[in-house]
Amino acid sequence: MIRRTLAPFVAALVLPLLAALPARAGVQDFTVVNQGAVDIWHIFVSPNYSDSWEEDVLGNSVLQPGLELGVTMNNYGSHCYFDIRIEDFNGVAEEYYDVDLCSLSYVYFPSNASSGGATKNSGSGGGTQLTVVNSSANAVWYIYISPASSDSWGDDWLQSEVLMPGYQQSFSLAGFGNQCLFDVRVEDLNGYALEYAGVNVCSGQYVDFP
Repeated sequence: MIRRTLAPFVAALVLPLLAALPARAGVQDFTVVNQGAVDIWHIFVSPNYSDSWEEDVLGNSVLQPGLELGVTMNNYGSHCYFDIRIEDFNGVAEEYYDVDLCSLSYVYFPSNASSGGATKNSGSGGGTQLTVVNSSANAVWYIYISPASSDSWGDDWLQSEVLMPGYQQSFSLAGFGNQCLFDVRVEDLNGYALEYAGVNVCSGQYVDFP
């Protein structure tokens, strides 16, 4: 089967429009980012109450590596929770369940890739990093990382992303100089949160949630 590719100029046209949109306030539109090495061939999105996948939003197109695609969701009213299935050219597929598209802006495929926009860098230089492993059954929505000497959490390091069950995410801590001890707060989809004090990233410690 021959499939049409999404030309780079199409993505370049879509992305500025997405960036210009105001706060999403209940709108379920989202963006799929292909951070893998092969084309994405199928993207299925269905409300979480459905027993079947709806029509492939890519149709006869493919989403090439390094490109993004804005997905417009219509006729779902105020419903927020959806299931998403993404499959690449090689048949490798991931399924994301109960994703809150009223809050989430991006879905990254594959979700455990170390390249692309999945890693949040706090600065340049050095190689110290902290890895958070999601061993729970729910998506992690918020991750806060602060030096152990700090009395505030600062910003959410996941921003508009989520860390799906069974996956891990590494964060660069190069911007904190030679500090080794960090406090970490991890919160999931249901608001369940755990705090980890004095994680020694210099000794290779990581956070396994919960």
